[in-house]
Amino acid sequence: MKLLTETWSGITPKCISYEAMTGIISVYFGLVLNFPVIRKIYQLSTDGHVLFSLTPAILLSGCFMVIFSIFAFRFVYKPAMIVLILSSSAAMYAMLQYNVILDYSMIENIFETNSGEAISYLSINSVGYVLVFGILPSIWVYRTNIASQASLTKALFRRVGFVVLGLAVIGVMVLFFYKDYASVGRNNQYLNKMIIPAHIYNTAKYINQRFFSEKLTFNPIGQDAQLVPVANGKPTLMVLVVGETARAQNMAYNGYQRNTNPYTQHLGVMALQNVSSCGTATAHSLPCMFSNLTRSDYSRQVADAQNNVLDVIKEAGVEVTWFDNDGGDKAVGARINKIDISPNEANPLCDGLSCYDEILVEKLTQKLQQDNDKSARSGNPLTNQLIALHTIGSHGADLLATIPCRQSIIYTRV
Repeated sequence: MKLLTETWSGITPKCISYEAMTGIISVYFGLVLNFPVIRKIYQLSTDGHVLFSLTPAILLSGCFMVIFSIFAFRFVYKPAMIVLILSSSAAMYAMLQYNVILDYSMIENIFETNSGEAISYLSINSVGYVLVFGILPSIWVYRTNIASQASLTKALFRRVGFVVLGLAVIGVMVLFFYKDYASVGRNNQYLNKMIIPAHIYNTAKYINQRFFSEKLTFNPIGQDAQLVPVANGKPTLMVLVVGETARAQNMAYNGYQRNTNPYTQHLGVMALQNVSSCGTATAHSLPCMFSNLTRSDYSRQVADAQNNVLDVIKEAGVEVTWFDNDGGDKAVGARINKIDISPNEANPLCDGLSCYDEILVEKLTQKLQQDNDKSARSGNPLTNQLIALHTIGSHGADLLATIPCRQSIIYTRV
């Protein structure tokens, strides 16, 4: 331990200026923590543009020199930089390991995920990434003494000079490579969302909209909905299985050569064409698919402030029940009968963190049996029902699915 302390002290400077520290951190962010976007730009670079593909780290470093200078004040600088470094190391791991972009919808999904799914992402690799690229640099920043200029005028002069240097780096990159950046950026507009730490901005935006923005006035729609009776007069039971998004091009139902739907190919399933999800995150896609909003104009605030399709079906006189095995319905079932399945219940299909989706079959069977018994005792006929089963599917590394490639399937009994 003494040797480790002496070694650490040997690589920690006794004193360093705010400008020098900001320069080091800016290069670290530009060259290391933003490796995912640097790699992507390199992959997008065409032949003959090798020099351009080497410039993103320099351009980003110049930008961070300007941005991080805003925080270069006593009592603010170190906490701000440590939070940025720690969260950015986790963001870099997520982007490299899962090929995700930490935009607003992904931040929304992170905040609204359940503990079981969150724990499933902890691994030796994830902890190692955060340790090497986040915790160790943060300790170095914390232990390093940052000197303040004795003269306010001198400190201001150095700060302005440092910002001008950062702007000069940006200017040189733009001067020589503007056309290349304009071309790559115009054709790949998602690149700006890949820049770390853009997740901080999206996190602040989510917190503001979720907890501090005024809620929209609720707008009830579809209250005049009416159910068209079937010809035979019998009640209808519809079971809606809500699963993970999957590529339509990889479905055998859509002409894919491999048999990716072996478990349902004999059930007469119809595959709807030209359908796309609003997103890959549950918190984003689930409220959208049950709203009357299109993918392009979807807003979570608007969707939460009006009736969704389940509410409209309920208004039409149908009994609607939502069974949830995915840690939350994202307010889709706020106004209907909702049953959350606890992973802690005494059931061999649950392990305390999650449950196999087969438990939904058990719950469905129990409900239908109870409805039949109640109808037999009271003499009242069965009513029209819509029962939604929200599956956990392939969430997380250790969470189990009942079928390899799930889809949303509707079963009806008339």
